[in-house]
Amino acid sequence: MQKIFATKTPRHEVLTKFFSLCLSGFVANISDFCGLGFEFFHRKRKIK
Repeated sequence: MQKIFATKTPRHEVLTKFFSLCLSGFVANISDFCGLGFEFFHRKRKIK
């Protein structure tokens, strides 16, 4: 199993792909969180 996997794609390539996927997901989550925070902040200001 590992031999076939190793011949198909080099390990560092798999790691970089996995890392980039994780990073993009993390960035998306952060931007969503920031968006929610800004929305909440603006709503609070409007009430006051």
